[in-house]
Amino acid sequence: ITTNKAVFESPAASLMGVQEEMHTLSELWDDDDLSLSAHRMSMGVHRALVKPRDKRNKMRIVIQSHFLYYITQRIVPYPRFAKCMAQSIGKFGLIETRTL
Repeated sequence: ITTNKAVFESPAASLMGVQEEMHTLSELWDDDDLSLSAHRMSMGVHRALVKPRDKRNKMRIVIQSHFLYYITQRIVPYPRFAKCMAQSIGKFGLIETRTL
């Protein structure tokens, strides 16, 4: 993409990228660590089916926004986590730059 006009004439997928993980439903057990869910979501999984080990319980679905909401609710009670989350995005090198 070399011009601003080309940006608006291109499919969004060409700018954002589309991964197969976006279209699949990952599976987790209800006793899996949160880190497993975080890892899968960081790899592009948007939602996961959470299966109970105890068959009397219902299956649930967790999505990225639920996971991020959970994290944001835990920032204040955990000062070390809050300190980490208070740093700028640029400091961690999380900003992707592309020439449009």
